[in-house]
Amino acid sequence: MWKLAARPDDPTDLKDSIVGFLARHHFDVVVMDETLNRMPMIRATAGTCSMVVVRTSAYGWSRDIIRSIAGQNGVFVVFAGRVYAEQPVLMTLLAQLWSKFLYEIGLVRQVTPVIAVMAPPQCEAERLPWSELGEIGTL
Repeated sequence: MWKLAARPDDPTDLKDSIVGFLARHHFDVVVMDETLNRMPMIRATAGTCSMVVVRTSAYGWSRDIIRSIAGQNGVFVVFAGRVYAEQPVLMTLLAQLWSKFLYEIGLVRQVTPVIAVMAPPQCEAERLPWSELGEIGTL
């Protein structure tokens, strides 16, 4: 019986995809020193809109941390190219387990990430075409 070796899930690929996505949509992007779930937090600004994008736990354990970071800003979740007002924890948990299995046997290059976006309501960040990230195989 042989065992397939999987490389560790690389958060750099995800970070680069998110930075590119935000830049294509005319945001100035800064990768911050702070990290959450092994990926740097990303600040994006366009005009008076300023948002922070982070990778969050598929298991839901970092929801309270993200809410405390967001403060008065709203928070929504992007998962599999879709926007959710609240993290669908059961869905993200099951997808995490399944994509991790597929990743470990070499059928996918990254475990499906869960992304939290913290932005004030006037940004209308939910209206960005987040599905583009899913189309390129990131989410």
